[in-house]
Amino acid sequence: MTDMDVTAAQMLEGLDAELNAARVHLAFVEMRSRLRELVSRYGLYETLDRDQFYSSIDEALVAINEGPGPAEDSDRPT
Repeated sequence: MTDMDVTAAQMLEGLDAELNAARVHLAFVEMRSRLRELVSRYGLYETLDRDQFYSSIDEALVAINEGPGPAEDSDRPT
């Protein structure tokens, strides 16, 4: 994604809510400063998980492969 308008921001917010309900989380990697400004302007940092924004693909892969900690995933069978 390289740009965003109000409609795209609303769709992204709705998609995030729908995916979260299915226990799927969006991850954002290497967002350009212009897009980060738009995410902020449209208030998406209020609804999107801030810890799902990564500065590099390597950073994202490490975090995703580590998965949630025990407190975050308490209903997973042991």
